[in-house]
Amino acid sequence: MTTQRIITIAGIILCSGAAILLAGLLFSVLHTSGFWLLPGFGLLGIVVFLQSFPLFPLSVIIVLAIALAFLLRRFAAFRRHALPCISFALLTLILLSGFFFSLTSVLNKWQPPPPPKDDHLAESFLRGYGAWRFHNVFQGTITDVGEHSYVMRSPNDRRVSVELMPGMRLPAGPQIGSGDTVLIIGEIRGEIIRAFGIRKL
Repeated sequence: MTTQRIITIAGIILCSGAAILLAGLLFSVLHTSGFWLLPGFGLLGIVVFLQSFPLFPLSVIIVLAIALAFLLRRFAAFRRHALPCISFALLTLILLSGFFFSLTSVLNKWQPPPPPKDDHLAESFLRGYGAWRFHNVFQGTITDVGEHSYVMRSPNDRRVSVELMPGMRLPAGPQIGSGDTVLIIGEIRGEIIRAFGIRKL
């Protein structure tokens, strides 16, 4: 076997592994954050879903699938016009593999790291990833229940007040109490979240 063929095989293995790992992390993040539940909030939830979808990791997965198709073309010498179909098939296979990988014990308990500080060099690079904070979406544990508000502890141990806005959507019903982990759509101002929708996770 030639050196060039060995390098091609190594590239195929590395691209496949990196793409499946990233896809697994993406599905794990979407699951643990409750992101899939957003459309249940109605039109507002669909808008937030589209605004917040982490396009950066998906873009990287697509690039890796295309790179993998080029490497396979060098290895198997298939025709150039078949590249789009093979790239799409590889992307589908990577996403399916990543989904099943996210269900394994390796990833199903994985939690995203805390967000970087504002002065962190990688902050602008990581902002679009969506692993720790989606646009206008908040997650936490209810610690106190009032008549028109809650007190919530966020995953980074920050305590915030949740104001229940008129017409607030409760897709899973109003039975929310102390100790419940919740997903909230709303706006945050200082230590107060104005909630337009809330549901238990």
